[in-house]
Amino acid sequence: MLKSSKGVISSSGFTIQEIRDIEVLFNLAWFGEYTKRKDREIKSLITKDRNFTEDDKKTIYNKQMEIMKRIIPLYREAFTEGKIEITTSPFYHPILPLLIDTNIASICSPDIKLPSRFTHPEDARKQIKEGKIFAEKLLNGKIKGLWPSEGSVSDETLNMVAQEGFNFIMTGDVILKHTLSSATPYRCYKYKDLPLYIFFRDTELSDKIAFTYAQMDEERAVEDFISTMKRKTNGNNNPIVSVILDGENAWEYYRKNGYPFLKLLYRRLNEDDSITLTTPSQYLQEHEDEILPLNNDIWPGSWINADFKVWIGDEEDNKSWELLKKTKEDLKEISKQSEREIYIAEGSDWNWWYGSEHSSQQDLLFDNLYRIHLKNAYLFSSKTPPSVLDEPIKKIRTFIEPQKKPATFITPTIDGKITSYYEWLGAGEYEDILSTMHPSKKTIKKIYWCFDEQFLYLRIDCFRSLEILKITLTNDQTHRIIVEEDKVTALHYSKENKLISKGEEGIKICRGEIIEIGIERKSFNLKEREIVTLFVEIRGKATEER
Repeated sequence: MLKSSKGVISSSGFTIQEIRDIEVLFNLAWFGEYTKRKDREIKSLITKDRNFTEDDKKTIYNKQMEIMKRIIPLYREAFTEGKIEITTSPFYHPILPLLIDTNIASICSPDIKLPSRFTHPEDARKQIKEGKIFAEKLLNGKIKGLWPSEGSVSDETLNMVAQEGFNFIMTGDVILKHTLSSATPYRCYKYKDLPLYIFFRDTELSDKIAFTYAQMDEERAVEDFISTMKRKTNGNNNPIVSVILDGENAWEYYRKNGYPFLKLLYRRLNEDDSITLTTPSQYLQEHEDEILPLNNDIWPGSWINADFKVWIGDEEDNKSWELLKKTKEDLKEISKQSEREIYIAEGSDWNWWYGSEHSSQQDLLFDNLYRIHLKNAYLFSSKTPPSVLDEPIKKIRTFIEPQKKPATFITPTIDGKITSYYEWLGAGEYEDILSTMHPSKKTIKKIYWCFDEQFLYLRIDCFRSLEILKITLTNDQTHRIIVEEDKVTALHYSKENKLISKGEEGIKICRGEIIEIGIERKSFNLKEREIVTLFVEIRGKATEER
């Protein structure tokens, strides 16, 4: 600590009082809207606004503990009274079909490159059992439904779920489309001759709550939700609509943590005589004669693109499966602690961060933790972990592949408009659909690229306006294009990173409903058949993306 004329300051330059105020305000912001409205002590601290004390921090900590202690009893009470239904998931959130047999991924993705076959249905069963036992003990009641991790299903999975005493399961409507293309997702289905029923998630409605409505005023959002639901179910007799989303992720992006939206939504749903709110078990009990048979084999996949590519098929994903398999093979007779470490390593979130689909600032930390769990499995069985577990799986990526590559020469009109449907048809595409950044914070929607004999063309679609656009092209030189308002500058650097030239030559650009750019190949020394890496950086009013 340092002394100053303003009082004690930390090495960061903030006073101790300022740091304490930041700590308190940060923690106050994360309280739910109900607590902010109803709790006298929290309301008092919000009103106080600044100059908080250490006692204020203790008040917040104690209040957090008090609220958390009330959560499970509150759920238990609502569950026991039948006000809500609670489902469970496999204990450590594994992708069940892949635990049962990784080769299942080749059915939904025939061209996928798979690791050595991993087949441990006994582990999948154990994870299902433990999820059920834990939830039933916590809630003091019978759990009838399972949400399989990431909505992942297969025939073997459904058979196992039924054998473990579950009555219903949910997955994405994309699975139904691949299983029975003409079927409606607005009915419940009985799976073959098993006592197991399947509800299919409405992707559009669920994603609107998760990603879209936070950016709209509550009245308009609720009106859109109800009108969209009625439009989509029109013509269906007594439809059942399943809205399924990650329950914890959306609300921080809503005004007042989603409190006004949810209050209005439930009020309007209850006021509408054509809509009935129900639980899966209640629906099954009251609408038995409306359930349809599903005798086809279920399409194996998850609610993400009806496949398993997020968790298997990439070089990094496959290496993690190989290491998991080796650990299982090396430890035939293991302790309970070792077994637990393996079950943890079977969780889906490790492979969520492997591969090119997702990235975060903690990639290397997740990688290290995954390998630590495998090492622990050896150590708890008094064996030395193999040295391969000291080697990182995650590679620092300098570039990622676009989802589509250009199919032909294209010469778009650089006018900032979508001139026609065909203008960019056949262009390469990159869409960051699985970014960890919430869509309400993103600026870049999609990037298109194509070329003809003279120009390389880029099209950038944005969710909102941007202030600065930087484009870096790298071949045997580095070319940096900076677009700021109406000013365009191109900087050309040598291999040694020395500035060769600077100017506007060889660039056509127009900013309108989209951003269209033409980059003259000759001016930028872009040769035929050479590899060029593209790096796009934007700055909006409150966000940066790369």
